[in-house]
Amino acid sequence: MTKTEMDIRSVLGPAGGSIRPLAAASDLFARRMFEERMDSEDIFLTKDIYPIVAVWLQKKPGATGRAIERLAARCWDLGDRGRLSEIAGKNLREPPAPRDIMIYFAWYSHKGIPYFEAMKGKQPLLFLREASVFGKKVGEFPLKSCQKRSAE
Repeated sequence: MTKTEMDIRSVLGPAGGSIRPLAAASDLFARRMFEERMDSEDIFLTKDIYPIVAVWLQKKPGATGRAIERLAARCWDLGDRGRLSEIAGKNLREPPAPRDIMIYFAWYSHKGIPYFEAMKGKQPLLFLREASVFGKKVGEFPLKSCQKRSAE
């Protein structure tokens, strides 16, 4: 059993069906964020996560996506909300989106810290990359070209 599966089981308990779709999706999300250094906002579930997990599990992408979303909903509806809040790093008052649950498990399982704690700045920035526009670094543009022009 992987660390992610153990963390999901700590929320859902021993009962229930397979948690492999959610565990695989969270692990893939972690790989995209931490190894491939993609920003979480640039990761699309239907393009970057569900089809690959579907291949791993030998299922159709639509069925895999629904299974992942059902498992994420079950974490909130039937799981230990206190434990889920601990993994997230703050008291959750409303059901998080499936994407958010994957991010919580990815951070907690692969970095060992809750997501919101990492976002408070206790974790060094992971996604520093030079921003560019049309092949030029943002710092190369003169400030005047970026400022709003006055009405003439």
